[in-house]
Formats: sequence, C-alpha cells, structure tokens
Amino acid sequence: TLLRSAPDIIVLSGYHASDASLANATLQHPALAHLRARTRTVTVPAPLGACGLPVSLRSVDLLQQAASLE
Repeated sequence: TLLRSAPDIIVLSGYHASDASLANATLQHPALAHLRARTRTVTVPAPLGACGLPVSLRSVDLLQQAASLE
C-alpha cells in the first residue's frame, strides 16, 4: 500500500480539492496526513495532465522541481 511503500514523493492533482467527496475525504485520513507530513508532496494541476498538450510539459517541470528538493 501507499502507506507502507515509503514513497519519495506523493503526487496529487488538486482536482476539485475543495469539493466534498469520498476521494477528498480519503486524502484527509489521519494515516495519509501523517505520511504527507514526512513526505514531499507536489500538486500537479489536473489540466497539466491532459494527454498530448504542450502545456503538459509544465507537469514535468513541477515533478522535477519536487524531486530535486531535499
């Protein structure tokens, strides 16, 4: 599971992050909150993940920046 795998980075989309939903409630779970407190987390805006768009390259920049932080 994510909690046991000790990821280097957690990537979130931020898609409708303020909306009430089960998906967003899961992201507020105490176990995930504990993991996020000790793990780099990057939010890549959902529109940047659209396949085939030149703007998608911005998501690569965000991930590279997050990976280079120590």
